[in-house]
Amino acid sequence: MPPAPGASRPPGRERPHEVRVAVDLWIASMVVGLIALLASFSSIGPLVRQELDAQLASNPDLASIDRETIIRIASYAVVAVNLLGVALRVFLVVKLAAGRRWARTILTVLGVLSVVGAVLNVRSGTAVDAAVGVLQALLVAAAIVYMFSEGAKTYF
Repeated sequence: MPPAPGASRPPGRERPHEVRVAVDLWIASMVVGLIALLASFSSIGPLVRQELDAQLASNPDLASIDRETIIRIASYAVVAVNLLGVALRVFLVVKLAAGRRWARTILTVLGVLSVVGAVLNVRSGTAVDAAVGVLQALLVAAAIVYMFSEGAKTYF
């Protein structure tokens, strides 16, 4: 019988190899994502500036706003949202490692969405962005496969 929803795994129960690999793959995908975020931080400002210019062109009433402050705030907001996403995934991966079935389910949904998003975005960015997206998608897809392999099923 599986443990109660809030109960932890028995102390003597070792995490299967498949779950350890899935955890490592999730961590690797987050590290790749953080490196990509840090590398793209310098390009966030120009992208925000370009969008702001487009908005100002269509609405001249906004001409009096402080553009540099908006660009700075938007750039930090993009980074903050990405870091919150990483923090959520770290939390879920820790719970996955502890054998929580709900964490596996949530990570599966997030993983499938990120793989689909990466596939759809392959042609919309630079070659480096596409390569990073494909690498992350492959890592996440492999993690999902490991999370549902035979050894992992008995753990959850």
